[in-house]
Amino acid sequence: MPLQFMYGPASIDHLEGIADRVIELQQQNVGRPVYYLVPNHIKFQSEIQLLQKLRQRRDVKSHIFAEKDVQILSISRLAWFFLRNSSIYQYPRVTSSSSNMLLYRVILEHQDELILFHNIDAQLGLVQKIATQLAEFKQGNVGPDELGRVAENIAENSDAGMDIKAKLHDLGIIYSAYEEEIQSRFIDASDITHTLTDELSKMDLSGQSFIISGFSNFTAEEMSLIQALMKANGNVVIDLIMDKFPLYEKVSENSLFFENEKIIFKFNAWAHENKVKSLEPVRLHRVRVNSDLLKLEKYWIESSEGQVGGSKQENNACVTIFQANSRYAEVEHVATLIRQKMAKDPSLKFSDFSVLTRHLRDYSTIIKPIFDQMELPIFYDLQIAMKDHPLLELINALFDIRAHHFRYEDVMRLLKTGLLFPETEDDPHGMDFFKSVHITENYVLKQGIYGDRWLQKKDWKYSRFNDIDEEKQTDEEIEINQRINTVKNYVAETVVPFFNQLSTATTGVEAAKALYDFLIKNGIDQCLLAWRDQWIEEGRLAKAAEPEQTWETFIQMLDEFVDILGDQPFDPDNFMGLLNAGFEGATYSQIPSTLDQILVSESGMVQMVDRKIVFIIGATDRVMPEQIQDNDFLNQDGKNQIDPFLDDDQFLRISNDRQMRQEPYLNYLTFMIGSDELIFSYPKSGNDGVELKISPYVERIGKHFGIIAQSLPSRPTTEPVRLDPPFIELFIGSNRSTLSHLIQYARAMHEAKSEADPRWNLIYTILRQSTLGSLTDQLLSSLEYKNIPEKLKPEIVEGLYGDTIYASVSKLEEFYRNEYSYFLKYGLKLQERETSDLSPADTGQYFHAAMDKLIKMITTENLNFNEVNQEQIEQIAKRLVQQMEQDQQFDQFNGTYRMGFLRKQLDRTVQAMVEAIFKQLARTRMRPIASEQLFGQIGSQSGLPALNFKVGEGKEINVRGKIDRIDKIEIGDKDYLGIVDYKSSNRKFDFTDAYYGLAMQMLMYLDVVQRNKEKIDPATKAEISSALYMIFQYPLLKSKEWKGSDANQLNQSIFKKFSLNGFLLKDEELIKEIDKTIEDTRKSDVFPIAFTTKGALTKVSENSILSEDELQNLIKHAELKVREAGEKIFKGELDMNPVQWPNRRTVMEYSPYKDVMQFDAMLPENNYRIIEKLDKDKVLEQIREEQEKNGR
Repeated sequence: MPLQFMYGPASIDHLEGIADRVIELQQQNVGRPVYYLVPNHIKFQSEIQLLQKLRQRRDVKSHIFAEKDVQILSISRLAWFFLRNSSIYQYPRVTSSSSNMLLYRVILEHQDELILFHNIDAQLGLVQKIATQLAEFKQGNVGPDELGRVAENIAENSDAGMDIKAKLHDLGIIYSAYEEEIQSRFIDASDITHTLTDELSKMDLSGQSFIISGFSNFTAEEMSLIQALMKANGNVVIDLIMDKFPLYEKVSENSLFFENEKIIFKFNAWAHENKVKSLEPVRLHRVRVNSDLLKLEKYWIESSEGQVGGSKQENNACVTIFQANSRYAEVEHVATLIRQKMAKDPSLKFSDFSVLTRHLRDYSTIIKPIFDQMELPIFYDLQIAMKDHPLLELINALFDIRAHHFRYEDVMRLLKTGLLFPETEDDPHGMDFFKSVHITENYVLKQGIYGDRWLQKKDWKYSRFNDIDEEKQTDEEIEINQRINTVKNYVAETVVPFFNQLSTATTGVEAAKALYDFLIKNGIDQCLLAWRDQWIEEGRLAKAAEPEQTWETFIQMLDEFVDILGDQPFDPDNFMGLLNAGFEGATYSQIPSTLDQILVSESGMVQMVDRKIVFIIGATDRVMPEQIQDNDFLNQDGKNQIDPFLDDDQFLRISNDRQMRQEPYLNYLTFMIGSDELIFSYPKSGNDGVELKISPYVERIGKHFGIIAQSLPSRPTTEPVRLDPPFIELFIGSNRSTLSHLIQYARAMHEAKSEADPRWNLIYTILRQSTLGSLTDQLLSSLEYKNIPEKLKPEIVEGLYGDTIYASVSKLEEFYRNEYSYFLKYGLKLQERETSDLSPADTGQYFHAAMDKLIKMITTENLNFNEVNQEQIEQIAKRLVQQMEQDQQFDQFNGTYRMGFLRKQLDRTVQAMVEAIFKQLARTRMRPIASEQLFGQIGSQSGLPALNFKVGEGKEINVRGKIDRIDKIEIGDKDYLGIVDYKSSNRKFDFTDAYYGLAMQMLMYLDVVQRNKEKIDPATKAEISSALYMIFQYPLLKSKEWKGSDANQLNQSIFKKFSLNGFLLKDEELIKEIDKTIEDTRKSDVFPIAFTTKGALTKVSENSILSEDELQNLIKHAELKVREAGEKIFKGELDMNPVQWPNRRTVMEYSPYKDVMQFDAMLPENNYRIIEKLDKDKVLEQIREEQEKNGR
């Protein structure tokens, strides 16, 4: 029956004292059991270590040892031990998910009685907060009746706020109803503890002993349980951490051990009241830490209680502090230090080290990869959440597809879980199907597919409209077509029946059945088992446990849902909310570490004190001390108002103030985990880049012991750094990690052009002789790497291009913009992933198609443009827009409302273009005679012959393309042919670009017309007359262009925006006749010509006029540039020579290949090809000189 306390500071080996006490109790009560009660988190390790201590005392040499009268248990296992045969364990245990579901149901059923919770929809986070609050009440021995009594007392208090009154009113109703539901269906952890307390108070535990250790504080229900043990005549020994026993002294709130002292006073007061004998407390003395850590302990206890002056400074060789630039560098240094310590002291094992931090989530993606590279085995002592498992992702995606009607991202999430695929003999694991999924994703993104288009009966059609070279479907495209339709049909056939079944489900049980049937029918359970078997085969046992545990958790939640909410109307949003909330708290059960591993854990959790060297990482002011958040349903103020109305055996969790006061104590326990050494580290900046500061606790320790925080560099440099340990040692870990640092050092040395440190040369020699020898040489050779593309070998050229290059003019212009870019785009055919967003190429294609249809209308209907009125123009524009709507190649505009809106914007521009073209044709005798005129073979179509150029032996280049429009004008007995090219942005003919091969399109089109004029217009022998750009843009006027203008002036200003740019033949008759209005106005609003008052061409117009010889020279120059490009391509030349124009604009600004090229103008080998600004006369003169020199 007696109560006894054992105590001693954290530096004392408490387990030694407990082992001694176990033997004493066994001797006093022969054959009677001794129960050792510890927190659940350390139960397994405590069992192993206590048995080892007892084996040493019994002097047993065998590896196998057992104690039949000693039970090492957590409180939950103690309950099982005493109640395992009682009916309580026949009830299903309430889980976090079933608790949420029960509360959700209770709140729905009692909404009319509640004040705050009239509308519970979409407030699942609130349900979880209420669940946490009720759990706190239960652990505090506050039942529904007691809460009701408290609520009544507070309701009568005029000082209490409405918020606390309303919360307590609602909580009282919810708590009572929840407890009623629980009693009839489930059992929770608190109920088991209360039942155990009741059962124990009826027993006689004489001679049985209970040693309780490892607790920093007890809940009210745990205290009641311990009191019941004493009432039942059990021997109770409570082991607490404190430096002195507070027998007669008043408990000081400044004491580091305030909470433990409070436990002693509470138990002593209760024992005195209940006539329970209190034995003399036992002070434990066996020290387990070295003298330096004892100094740290003494300082921390005294300083926390305000007893240390700042003058005296001590040395402490076993406490170290360092800072690193980032969390990554910090962990790298920790791992390196562990390796080096083990190398220097062979007696050290991995299990002698602990790496602790307050919140492991800050390091979740960092620790494992670094420790793996360092070849250090770790036990990651943190529960892994199930919420990210593909099974839950699949169910979420399935319901999101239904809610958002086949949104692209939801369908892809479903298909990419790897759990859903058609199983066939040829593809049993779905690998080929997943390839089809990736191809389909590209197609869906490009076409902007969502909604009903996933369900259409008609097959999707894959084609490449954007590239004129790719219109005919190749075998590859036919295969892609089959793949995308396989995926489309599979999605529709799989999910639609489920959605139909779900839409007829009126209750939760029907919906749950529909979901279960869907998963079983599609073999999801079998797929999870296949994953498990595969991972078992690979020896990944922890991973192999995940699929089965996730499935079992899901099935349990589904059963709970049917049991609790099965008869309620089914709401998909709330169902998924409850499921996700359940998985949020679900974790995989971990196998406790029994291997020789480094422990990686959180400093806020209770830890075993069995390590020699402890690293506390992330020791910043954000977490040491911890920032306590007040996010509970009842805030601290509310709990303070409740507290006076509670009985002595009822109390809630310790307050936020007390939690803050306990921070020095909790950190003290962490400081004293190791026996030999304590190393603090912190990063200068967090993962978010925010600057971090050292913890004030660590700063205090450093100041007292004169420890200077070493600032460790992230990587080796060539500069000498004075550090202890020597600088180079910081970077010597495993072979693989040391190699990484050797490369960093070699690069720094290479850039500084300095000599290598002989120690690094030694490291290089050692690594070369290791298994990483060839990798070392390979990586070091990268230092000599220059970012210069190698010339292609003839066989590669042959494989990429064959003997004939089929190219559009724009492809050859790409070659002159950057040769390497041409190779990537047209040699390797690298392409960016296309999306349904409207690109300039898409709008250009739309306008081209519209203009083609318009020109065909004009030529077939033989319209008289001088007599066409505004109404007729509008009718033609309307017909044209209707034809565009029926054009299948622009189906992407039917995908979304946004695309539909963009189409309207494009159609508005088309209508403005139609009006402008009719007005232009009314002013000139130029008439369109051909539209979208093909030259060369494109897909299955062919038109005029391609431009063919021989380039070297047996090689040729075929230039092909489409001329947007060919116009004709008859003047007297002479006919002229001109071309019009449509552009969607402002464009003028640039003579500089033409000279450098960057603007050859117009010249090559004229070349085609010139060579084929009889085929274009067999009746005449025409001359080429003009090459003009027409800009497709909805006209916008600047304020000065419309201010003070009437309607006619405004229309005229808009019309001018569509004027043509380019050049015309220097032919007096042509220039006079081409625009009928020029005689009166001296300036054409259609063509780039204007006259001075004396009748001469203006200077600006002179720039747009070319003589016959000049035009022919330009065409010959363009032909020469085509041949030169062909020769270079066939020779395998691919210089990285991006163009930079005189305005410093470069071709790299918008290049999609920047990341591939790694072009860097700062590198000596990477240079722009500088384009010199040349005027028209200079260009023509240089071309003439070059042609005379080469005899052309």
